[in-house]
Amino acid sequence: MKKSRALLQAAKYLPIYVVCIAPVVLLWQRPVTLTLVYIVASAGVLLWRRKSTDLIYFFVPCVLGPVGEFFAVRAGAWKYAGEHLIPLWLPFAWGLAGLAMMNISEVLLKAQDAEVPGASDAGTVQASSGLAIE
Repeated sequence: MKKSRALLQAAKYLPIYVVCIAPVVLLWQRPVTLTLVYIVASAGVLLWRRKSTDLIYFFVPCVLGPVGEFFAVRAGAWKYAGEHLIPLWLPFAWGLAGLAMMNISEVLLKAQDAEVPGASDAGTVQASSGLAIE
């Protein structure tokens, strides 16, 4: 796969990234609405691809991202608007960001493997997500 074609394929996943950022920019003062938007967006993206690995790449950041932010906020590194330590919408934003990063990374890694001779040697195992694990 040529680099320009890989970049175009990776770019088709940028809307997922935009779905991560745009709602918080537009709706941060309405946390209930923002949470509902992220729930609908999360369901839509997960139904769009319907790959079992997407659930992992969604739920791991959905849990670990807010846990890390909880400790950072608790330590005083930053704070969110409102009364809550962590906003209700934050796990869904992390989950969508995880999916966007996974999808873009998959396309770019496939392009890299296609350009590097021997990139799929016997010592490399392809994970179901398309990522090479040695």
